[in-house]
Amino acid sequence: MKIYIAGRYSRRKELFGYAQEIGLLGHRITALWLQGKHEAKDAEPTHEEARSWAESDILGIDRADMVVAFTEGPDCPGKARGGRHVELGYALGRHKRVAVVGPRENVFCYLPEVDAFPDWSSFYTWMQLGGYSEYKDGKPALPKPERNEGLLFIGDDENQIDAKEAAERVARRII
Repeated sequence: MKIYIAGRYSRRKELFGYAQEIGLLGHRITALWLQGKHEAKDAEPTHEEARSWAESDILGIDRADMVVAFTEGPDCPGKARGGRHVELGYALGRHKRVAVVGPRENVFCYLPEVDAFPDWSSFYTWMQLGGYSEYKDGKPALPKPERNEGLLFIGDDENQIDAKEAAERVARRII
């Protein structure tokens, strides 16, 4: 299964570790932002950088079968830009399978098509047991994949694309 991981950018290294664990279960990751290529050269990204990153993230969600959103509690320190909320909403609008890991931050996390987990451990156990392959809304979900040797990002092989190419594809609607 192809999985997009949404979360606070400040948690990138932590979420990259989770992506590696998901990869060991045979899944592919479509969230290229986890590779750390969304770092602004200055304190704030330029208009072009921000647009390119957003287009890359949209392409990653479009390629995914499932979006896993890592949420935050109300006492979370630091500045959050809120991109994960947009990604979760976009995934719901595209009828993707959605899982929330952490507290339910908003009303959309309570929709019946959202699988909610209090923490990484419970989500990972669910993935190991193949819970994602059960019937969802009367339709069979994707089958459990073969085991993989490790993390594989969509776009890291012979079909690798960078943020600029992703933006061009989105602009041309070649997804």
